[in-house]
Amino acid sequence: MTMKYKKNLMLLFIVAAVIIAATTVFMLYGRDRGEIRAVLTEGIDTDSPAHVETFAENTRLNSDGEILLGVAILLDEGWKTYWREAWESGLPPALDWSESSNLASVRVFWPTPERFDDPGGSYLGYRDALVLPIALKAIDNALPLEAKLWLRYAVCREICIPLEERLSWRFASADGSSAEDPRAQARLEDAFRRVPVEDSKHARLIEARLVEESGSPHLEVRAALADPLASDSLLVVEEPAPYFFGRERLVESIEHDNEIEARFILPLLDANIADEMRNSGVRILLKNGETSLSAPVRVQ
Repeated sequence: MTMKYKKNLMLLFIVAAVIIAATTVFMLYGRDRGEIRAVLTEGIDTDSPAHVETFAENTRLNSDGEILLGVAILLDEGWKTYWREAWESGLPPALDWSESSNLASVRVFWPTPERFDDPGGSYLGYRDALVLPIALKAIDNALPLEAKLWLRYAVCREICIPLEERLSWRFASADGSSAEDPRAQARLEDAFRRVPVEDSKHARLIEARLVEESGSPHLEVRAALADPLASDSLLVVEEPAPYFFGRERLVESIEHDNEIEARFILPLLDANIADEMRNSGVRILLKNGETSLSAPVRVQ
């Protein structure tokens, strides 16, 4: 568990306690789901504002021992949930696969989030639904894959509610006949369309460099856009992590060679990671209209 995760978890305790006048301090993800909801939802409708659906492309591993599945968190109107890094506030989902067997690796594909602002701070997340395509790979494709997921997440409107689901799948070994699910495959294809790409003809990242502005370190990012900058545009440092940086600020936008070159400044909140960025670079998430780009950039 990262320091940011612990910080956000404690913030959620405090906010929930103020709202419902609770006097007992407890760990959100360390107690029974019914007990947690009884505390946090005192005096309101306890029907869950979210439910989880799962689907898989097939019943059997492919010849490489891989399988694609989807986990969808479907939200009632007005409710939101969080991206993998909630940024200034919020509680990102936690996916625990430790009870699985014959599982070599898991890769989760996160769709591009929105930015929301509320009195508790800005955060990155989703309204309506969060659909995660997930790629699993077996250790031995001649054996079945038993996948077990403990999913812990929070949904928020005026208050935040922690929820959890324990999910399981059994995928047959790669040998033998399989049963494809065309509907699940179509849902996975749609979900992948919402995941940022690393290369796009509509946007590209030019450079990133550390600069001093008014005596404070900042990260300057230059990007080239094929389309005008949208009102809901977003630029976030995914790696090392978004919470090391303040909100981006557009400082310049110039049309050049049928492109718009935009220059952004992000305050660096922890100067100790400057050397790490110079050595390893950063990964930038850039959203502009229908375009979402996630790509590594060297830092000068």
